[in-house]
Amino acid sequence: GHIRHVCYENVNNNTNNYFSGQALHFGADCGCGGVEAITRELNITQAKTISFAFHVIAKNNCITTTNNITVALEWTYDEGISWSRLITMYNQERAQFFNITLPSDMMAIAQTRNIGGVRFRWTQVERVVKDIYWAIDNIRLE
Repeated sequence: GHIRHVCYENVNNNTNNYFSGQALHFGADCGCGGVEAITRELNITQAKTISFAFHVIAKNNCITTTNNITVALEWTYDEGISWSRLITMYNQERAQFFNITLPSDMMAIAQTRNIGGVRFRWTQVERVVKDIYWAIDNIRLE
């Protein structure tokens, strides 16, 4: 696949109703230093958007406003030395679908590079209590 590095993930085969198919889901209380998924370098020269589904769920299936979780989608062109934020996501009661237009500075860098590509990272920027999980699924560059 195109996911290069994942910290504290579980490939879900729809056993817990997070998403259908092969969603990645994460324990938000992970103590490994960072809860994240990073793609391999991707050629985005033909892409205009990145889209994906995002969902936060509690073990007891009940999310409240006190169960705050913050996940960011970021990108890099220099192998992770610096990251730029595309969007910050917060928990909601239902799954959300995002369709984000790739910024012009990202596209300009992608067009001028001779080698390599762009990496994307979904990273948890706020640690929360136990038994909260988040998932990403149906990632597409179009």
